[in-house]
Amino acid sequence: MSSPNPIYSFVGNSQPVTVRCVFSGYPTPMVKMVFENGTEVASGKGSAFFTLKTDSKDDFGRLNCSAVNSNGKAEVSLELKILGMYPAVHVDCFWTDKGLSS
Repeated sequence: MSSPNPIYSFVGNSQPVTVRCVFSGYPTPMVKMVFENGTEVASGKGSAFFTLKTDSKDDFGRLNCSAVNSNGKAEVSLELKILGMYPAVHVDCFWTDKGLSS
């Protein structure tokens, strides 16, 4: 599943962009954040967050969030897109999936 809205920033933004993935369920799921190239950037129990500096075009792209517990797995992908030459707006994207409860 993809996030309903992409997250926008611009290259060289002096304010970093923080992305947080939050999942709920019982038992509490383990959450992982992985870039589309396979690099795991964050993990945690119930949630994970990652801060991007957006210094170069390489910092933009798709970020996949997944959660696993003994009842199943849920996934969501977020896309960080280049806004252009406009001033940045700080955006926190929160995603909650309640499909991991027994």
